[in-house]
Amino acid sequence: MVCIVLGANFPFAVFEGFIKQLWGKHGIDRIAHMNVGYTIVKFWDEATRYIVLEDGVAHFNRKPVILRPWSTDLDTLRIVKSVPVWVRLPDLGLHYWGVKCLSALVCTIGKPILVNKVTKDRLMVKFARVLVDVEISDNLPKTINFLNETGQLVDQIIEYEWLPTQCSCCKILGHTTTNFK
Repeated sequence: MVCIVLGANFPFAVFEGFIKQLWGKHGIDRIAHMNVGYTIVKFWDEATRYIVLEDGVAHFNRKPVILRPWSTDLDTLRIVKSVPVWVRLPDLGLHYWGVKCLSALVCTIGKPILVNKVTKDRLMVKFARVLVDVEISDNLPKTINFLNETGQLVDQIIEYEWLPTQCSCCKILGHTTTNFK
């Protein structure tokens, strides 16, 4: 399995410790660091790899760990086409805070992954927070338009907690050319 943490520059030993703590109980055979921020994790069996891949999103240093199955024809430049991003919907009416309703709203920008516990339990009502797998693009919407229960068009503001950067020179995600100047 290949792990990528976009926008993070960390010592390999630190990330290796994170991986061992997160998935060590599953039986890791080997952890190897590749160039350009990619790490390969080999498990003792393929079934374990599928369990880890299906477990969903992990975060390292508040950035998503992108997981992809390894293959011999892996194209590291095109491996990441979408990323999980926490999306905030400020001042959204509480009657829209159900999981189905939130999923319907955010599906216009990507694939809904989960609603965080604070939002689900309505513990803080300043904004609804949803994890969404979004396609990497330069033009993610700033608002969602929907018809409310009275038929009026509502413009809902979208705030992205984090978005990946893409280098204009090499087109690899996670850094920009300004990092090298």
